[in-house]
Amino acid sequence: MKKFKFIISLVVILTLSMPVVSSANTKEILDPNEIRELQSQILDLIVNENESAVNELPLYQKYQDIFNSNPDLEKDYINNLDVNKWDTSKIVDKFNVEGSKIVTLFEDGSFSILENNLTSEDGKEIEATPTMSARGVVQDTGEQTYTGSIGQTFKNDARHDLWGVYKIGELHLVTNYSINSGSAKISSTTITGTKATFPAAVSGNSSIVTNNARIVESLGEYNFASTCPGGWGTCSGRYYDISTKINIKYAGNGEITFTVRSIVSN
Repeated sequence: MKKFKFIISLVVILTLSMPVVSSANTKEILDPNEIRELQSQILDLIVNENESAVNELPLYQKYQDIFNSNPDLEKDYINNLDVNKWDTSKIVDKFNVEGSKIVTLFEDGSFSILENNLTSEDGKEIEATPTMSARGVVQDTGEQTYTGSIGQTFKNDARHDLWGVYKIGELHLVTNYSINSGSAKISSTTITGTKATFPAAVSGNSSIVTNNARIVESLGEYNFASTCPGGWGTCSGRYYDISTKINIKYAGNGEITFTVRSIVSN
């Protein structure tokens, strides 16, 4: 697969205020230059489909150690991430990766990724034809085009990841459905896979909005919350919705053409 090199010049100067936290024996200061470098390294690995190598990065290991020994520092860091606050005025870039992942990059170097993962009933991953056009709400995959046969069943996993110097959360909307020549039918929905890395927390639910029609829709609703320093209650929360629409376009020659589009809003 063709690799995409992350261009650091797209990122403006870090504006995140970095706190100082004291413990009994140590005082750690978050280095904004190191954090920016680590976030660019992480994004580069993810863009090139090598996320498993993130935990091998020396800076990743360094900041894991820092946060493990300074939990209040970690909480304050997560609370202040641009991607956690989702301040649209601090979005510096949006771009597609191989027509399947939508990356939103913020001023402080944090970022999110939205993608649809479509699999058939035998678990085989299906790639969309290159007709996607992102429309940008908060994040929008645009309409991704697929083909199938009458009665065939699919599972679509709309996945929205939130990243700082590590992944702070994943939001999933899983939609199971079948297609016919004039309609689609959703059999079930779930938010399986949705999780947050402590000290953040996430809860949510899923539902079917429209069913047994040419255009059907599923919905996931989530509350992504940050924990206050010291562990007392919740400092801030962000509500997200993910909607997935399946649209039957046309049938012919034994094949059904349909599109899948997932949108994140808050």
